[in-house]
Amino acid sequence: MQPISTGLRYSKRASRPTSATSPVFSSSPTRCSPLRSAPTEREINKASIVFTLPHSNGALSKVLTILSFYDINLSKIQSTPIVGREWEYRFYVDLTFDSLIRYHQAIEAVRPLIKDLRILGEYAEATITHA
Repeated sequence: MQPISTGLRYSKRASRPTSATSPVFSSSPTRCSPLRSAPTEREINKASIVFTLPHSNGALSKVLTILSFYDINLSKIQSTPIVGREWEYRFYVDLTFDSLIRYHQAIEAVRPLIKDLRILGEYAEATITHA
C-alpha cells in the first residue's frame, strides 16, 4: 500500500460560514436595548482604578487596610510588572462600595502611599437578570 499524500488527505475545502451555520453571520435583525444614561451620584457603587506602589515592606497591605477601614470591597485585583522598573508593579483594582463619599475619602487617604493613581471609571454595578 502506498501512503496517502498530505495534499490528498486534506483536499476538502472548508465551507464558508453562513447564517445557517454561524450565529455571527445571522441575517435576522438584532434587537438592541436602549442606551442607558450616565449613572447619577446615588447610583454609583463601583469603580475601577490603577496605581503603582513603591517596592517597600507592606506597601500593598497598607493600601488594602485603608480601603477596608472605609468599607471598600475589592471585587478584583490584578498586578502586572512594570517593564524597565525592577520590583515595581501596576495594580488594577475593581472596587465596590455603598457610599460614594466614603469611597472618595478612601481614595484621598491612600493617595500619599501610591504612585500614578488613575481612576479608570466610576459607575453603577450591573445587575444581571435571567430571562
